[in-house]
Amino acid sequence: MATDRAHSEEQRPVFGENARQPKNRDHVLRSAFRGTQRGLTLVEVLVALLILGMVVAAIVSLIGQNTRFIADQEEKMLASMLVDTAMVEKLARTAPLERGESIEERSFASRGWKVKTTVIETGLPNVIRIETSVSGAQTEQVLARAMTLKSERP
Repeated sequence: MATDRAHSEEQRPVFGENARQPKNRDHVLRSAFRGTQRGLTLVEVLVALLILGMVVAAIVSLIGQNTRFIADQEEKMLASMLVDTAMVEKLARTAPLERGESIEERSFASRGWKVKTTVIETGLPNVIRIETSVSGAQTEQVLARAMTLKSERP
């Protein structure tokens, strides 16, 4: 019973001169809510949203870069196919090739292309050098090039 009385005396509020004054009002508020706080503060939620937004922005940026890379690689692959085709056409001809530089515009895979071919004497009898390059119809950037030697019959 003595412990019950001591316990009940502790719980009774003390008023007047015997009352203990807290040193800091915030300390009292924090101690009153200690252990009962659940959930996240607004600042924590905003920081989490900021981090999530940065991650999403990075992913979207990577997707855009990947799309551009794929388009560039597709264009280079098509140009490579076209330069190979142009080179085979020159090698398959039995008539002597005209020396010098020629530029022709072609349509391949629903796109416009410029095919530049240069035929040069090598200094060896009946041997010529054929250089072919392909660029987009609107640009001067060479996307693919090839060079070979061909023996011509006199």
